[in-house]
Order: sequence, then structure tokens, then C-alpha cells
Amino acid sequence: MNTMLRMASLISSVAKSSEFAGRKHARDEEGGDLNDGVGGKDKNTNNGTDGAMKKRKARTCIEQGCGEMSRGASGKCIAHGGGRQCDEPGCDKPSRDAHGKCIAHGGGRRCEEPGCDKLSRGASGKCKAHGGGRRCNEPNCERPSRDASGKCTAHGGGKRCNVHGCNKLSQSTSGKCNGHGGGRRCDEPGCERSTQSKSGKCIAHGGGQRCVEPGCNKSSLGLSNKKCHAHGGGRRCDEPGCKKIRRGVSSKCSAHDVHQV
Repeated sequence: MNTMLRMASLISSVAKSSEFAGRKHARDEEGGDLNDGVGGKDKNTNNGTDGAMKKRKARTCIEQGCGEMSRGASGKCIAHGGGRQCDEPGCDKPSRDAHGKCIAHGGGRRCEEPGCDKLSRGASGKCKAHGGGRRCNEPNCERPSRDASGKCTAHGGGKRCNVHGCNKLSQSTSGKCNGHGGGRRCDEPGCERSTQSKSGKCIAHGGGQRCVEPGCNKSSLGLSNKKCHAHGGGRRCDEPGCKKIRRGVSSKCSAHDVHQV
């Protein structure tokens, strides 16, 4: 009886050894490991990563020289017409939020200052005029920076007019400043001045914000009081007792600025 039991145990051990050897041989042929499938798993994971990288690379904007990510099935980035468009009739600008509107038609987050409907910048919740976005890196300058240089318009930031010898800021895609024909023009017949705000008119024809003083139709300056020069609008000279207007990037009027005297 004992002999029969020992024979049965021996046969069972041989069978298990044969099965183990067969499994090992199959795993070796597949390039895996007997103890785990790490080798094959890593290989599949790498293939998936490579595929995702190729897919991401293929989603670059199809416009020549543009490296921005494409949006939607168009194969183009937002700047070149990709993604959802504003749902306002006749507007082909990109929508900026779930409401389907572009910035000009109210899309995107707005400044949290009372009465201001401009676009907010960064995490501040405010527009550039109210302190949102990056500031100029020049000492004591609180104006918004215009590009990667970290400088405001007055200190050299932003794109410049492409007319030889002109250092003014270029407007829109023309590459020219307002004085040389860049930007939008007044829609009054025969007027070639630049428009102010969304009115479609220049300052002389009523464009831009007006002074809040009763009966005054002059252009307002600054955001603090929305008044014209004559009624105290704009930045004032910081000399004690002087109420004249500052000039350029200086903190003083023309009479007190030593660089202009």
C-alpha cells in the first residue's frame, strides 16, 4: 500500500514538473518572464507612450511655421481659425467660453471691478487697466507688460511699427502704427483717423469715452475719474502744488521735467 502511494506521488511530481517546464518555454518564446509579465507590459506601455507622442506631434497647427496646438478637425490653432467660432452672425473669431462668444461679443471672464466689462487677465480677476496681468519690469512702473520682454509700451514692449525710423506701437496685423495707417479707421466718410473703443469713430467724431462732467463732450483720460484734461482727468505732475498733466513716461509735467527743460 505504501509503495503504491509513493508511486502515485512520484507520478504527480513528474507531471507538475513537465507542466512548469512547458509554461517556462512558452514564456521564453514570448519574451516574457516566468515570475511576472513586467517585460511584456513595459514594452506595451512604451508603445502606447510613443503612439501618444506621435499623435500629439501630429496635432500641431498645419499653418507653415506655426507650432501651436491645433483645435478640432480643422487642423489649425485658434489664431489661424481652428476650434469653435463665435456664434454671432458674421463673426469668425474664436469663442472663449461655453456661451460660444468671442472676447469682443462678451466671451471669456470679465474684470471684477464694478462697471468694467473688459477681459480679466491672469488669476487676479481684473483687466490690465485695473491691475490684472503681468506688470512692466521697469522700476516704479505699474503699466501692463506687452510681450515676453516684460516691458510696457512706453518702455519698449510690444511690436513696433515697420515703417523705417518709427518706434511707435504697431496696430493689428498691418505692422504699422496708427499714424502710418495701422489699426481700424473711423467710419465717417473721408476720415482716416484711427477709431477709439468699439464706436467705430475717432475722438473728433465722438469715439472713445467722454468726460463725465455735465455738458462736457471732450475725451476722458484715465480710469480714476473719467474726466478730460480741463476737469482733472489724466495723470498729474507729482510736484507739490502742481496740477499740470504728466508728459510721456515721466512723473512730472513738461515744466518740471529736467529732461525736457
